[in-house]
Amino acid sequence: NYGKKVSFDIRGRFLAGDWTGLNRKTTDIKGVEYDNSVYASIYHDYQQQYGYVVENFQTRINRLSLELVIHVNALRESTGIDPYIFGGIGYTWTKTHGSLLDTLGQMYAYDDTKDYSAIGISNLVNGKYDTELDYGDPDFKAHLMPSIGIGLGYQVAPRFSIGVEHKTTFTQWDEFDAKVLDSKYPQDIYHYTSCYFRFQIRSKRYDDDEPTHSTTDKPVYMETVRNQPPFVDITNPGQYRTVVKKPQFPLKALVKDVRSNQNVVLKHNGIALTDFAFGNQFVTRNMNLVEGENKIYIQGLNEFGKAQDSVIIIYEKPEALPPVVKITAPVRNPMSTTASAYVIQARVENVESKNQIIFNLNGQSLTKFSYNMNTKMLKATINLSNGNNVVTITATNKVGVDSKNTTIIHRKPNQPANPRTPTFPPRTPNPTNPRTPR
Repeated sequence: NYGKKVSFDIRGRFLAGDWTGLNRKTTDIKGVEYDNSVYASIYHDYQQQYGYVVENFQTRINRLSLELVIHVNALRESTGIDPYIFGGIGYTWTKTHGSLLDTLGQMYAYDDTKDYSAIGISNLVNGKYDTELDYGDPDFKAHLMPSIGIGLGYQVAPRFSIGVEHKTTFTQWDEFDAKVLDSKYPQDIYHYTSCYFRFQIRSKRYDDDEPTHSTTDKPVYMETVRNQPPFVDITNPGQYRTVVKKPQFPLKALVKDVRSNQNVVLKHNGIALTDFAFGNQFVTRNMNLVEGENKIYIQGLNEFGKAQDSVIIIYEKPEALPPVVKITAPVRNPMSTTASAYVIQARVENVESKNQIIFNLNGQSLTKFSYNMNTKMLKATINLSNGNNVVTITATNKVGVDSKNTTIIHRKPNQPANPRTPTFPPRTPNPTNPRTPR
């Protein structure tokens, strides 16, 4: 989606995996009543013999969901960096087991270890989650759950990207880990983090136009050509119809199994172009687009056949904006100085040339100023007169006008900043009280 600030994907996801949790300390279960018929007896035995237990679980999930993905397409287009957010909803089937018995099917002998540290508990539990904890339901439980997530990718090539993403699923219930908490808003949340290598696949496109053969003065020859027809694939843009906001576009196409650039035809709206670069099996050219549709056609020829590819680039001219003037030097208005000259600087946006700018000093128009179209910066050196020097910069285009002014006060080096400031005679001491002025 070239030229678009954001883009959207809709994707389906099937996710299967195990979520495991193991406490690193014992849990006091004295006086706790268990109504679960599956593991109530096991917890009851731990309650009677020890009064505590190491709680743990392993939940197997199978999830089928539909997700909407929102990409910052403008950033991906300019830098290759692809940040995105996504969210969706789907069904999750869960089944939970616990590791409450040893390999002989007996309770863990906590008293034999005398080591209830995190390492000691990890060594005690055998890691075999074979005790059902799903409240007596032997089958998978299905629940409708929403999820949200974020991702960060990098577009390595037009059809290949890599990245990482993290998503959080809200179970809307409190039995994901078979542990029900006595809280006002019980809800389990589970997370999933992944990295990916993503390949984009598209079908080939062909054009029915028969091009005329074009030549260049300096043919570029390929070292090897296989005994088969050429291969042509326009890689930038990566879509058949692409909308852009700039009048130039960097066209790039893979053209294989042709003997030289004389066997390559490039057309723009039916007009053959010969001033393209061809090397390392790639055709490149900075296309000057016309407003509206630009039909780009590339064909490769050899003695075994031909191949072609085409795209349509739609140039939408941005809407005109009114001019904007911002004086950057001086930064204060008004400003005082003893210098006889000063460099005025201003940023002027949304004009097409210097002719759309009027630079006035004390009501008189000056033409000796520079304007850089790339940086949008105006510079002018002015000679200051004694007193106030009023600078006015006005920019005009078809949409509107903007004008800014600033005042530079010039005074001679020995001239006081405010000549009207009154002066007073020096005070003399009082003869009766030397510390008290008369």
